Amino acid sequence: LNINDINSNWLTGFTDGDGSFSLLVSKDTKGKLLCKVQPVFTIGLHPKDLPLLEKIITFAGEMIIVGVPKF
Repeated sequence: LNINDINSNWLTGFTDGDGSFSLLVSKDTKGKLLCKVQPVFTIGLHPKDLPLLEKIITFAGEMIIVGVPKF
């Protein structure tokens, strides 16, 4: 897969199969609010697919923060 092949339509379809959106709700211990809500975008991939994830990060720019689970 070439980086030029990744676009918003491709990422939408890929997310439909291997990703999800959720909201993380937690107590706001530092502010004056009762809680804070953070949107979370998750893609579940096998470690062998790291090159694909790197291409997705390049496409999405600073919108994505990468966390690697322990296997």
